[in-house]
Amino acid sequence: MSGAAVSGGFLQRARNNIVRAFKYRKVKMLNSFMLIVLGFASIYPLYYALLASLSTPAELSMSLLLPIPGQPFASLSNYALVFRQAGLIRSLIITMLRIACNFAVVVLVSVFGGFAFARMNFPFKRFFFLFLLSTMMVPGVAMMIPNYIWYNKFPLLGGNNLLGEGGTGLVNNLSIYFVTGWVNVYNIFLFRQAFTGFGKELIESARVDGCGFLRTMFFICIPLVKPLIIVLLINISVGIWGDYMTNIVFLRTPETSRWHTIGSKTIELANYYSDKNRVGGADYPKAYAIMMVAMLPPILLFSLLQRQFVEGLTSGAVKG
Repeated sequence: MSGAAVSGGFLQRARNNIVRAFKYRKVKMLNSFMLIVLGFASIYPLYYALLASLSTPAELSMSLLLPIPGQPFASLSNYALVFRQAGLIRSLIITMLRIACNFAVVVLVSVFGGFAFARMNFPFKRFFFLFLLSTMMVPGVAMMIPNYIWYNKFPLLGGNNLLGEGGTGLVNNLSIYFVTGWVNVYNIFLFRQAFTGFGKELIESARVDGCGFLRTMFFICIPLVKPLIIVLLINISVGIWGDYMTNIVFLRTPETSRWHTIGSKTIELANYYSDKNRVGGADYPKAYAIMMVAMLPPILLFSLLQRQFVEGLTSGAVKG
């Protein structure tokens, strides 16, 4: 009896192991299938746009799921046309200048702000930090009209006097590209969390070795948060690259619209080539080529820096 019971228990355990292994394999196959489907769904629009930009209007009109370019290298003229657009080149230049200026200032503000809240003691520190965090709960759309009024009343710019009267301030002024967006509470929070995780011994040892405050920041603290700086670079670059609202809300005159950044300029050109009423009719391959040129830099930037991006997010989110 005891031998039969042992044998029965062994068979039951073996049967249970087989059932569990089979269920695990089914779940794994289902996960793999879902990843393949979602991956295809994610990459399909990009692949379609690439093939469409290399096609002719006739080939694109006859396509079903994907356009098949007959002579893709001959259709590279669509991309050559993009770079012959003086307005697009001008937009690329002003966009890159805006990214460089904004990145340099935001990094300094975020690093020093995060360090102040993490390592310095001053009155009402916790109150000010919680107040800054509370501003993140205000939707950006709700601040659009107050921001417009504030920029319009900005003193000593755009013909305004010291009281903000008599002119337009930062509205219809290209300075708005370079003097706004310097303070980001989320970035300050990330650096504050990162600096909180560092031991005080590191800062104290630097002071013992004769490092002043600025030298400690630039040679000790900033190199330690390099992954977070990569996060800022990607967020700022993608945000400014796709910025549309600043152009259509604050820069509306013919003189300033010539200097719109790439976010609105690509939409303007794509709409022009997609217009069926234009001379020669709609030319969708050229519109797709313009959109591909607009998509490619952010995709390449994230692809090259995605590991540092993830590392920076985790270092800022986990308190050591």
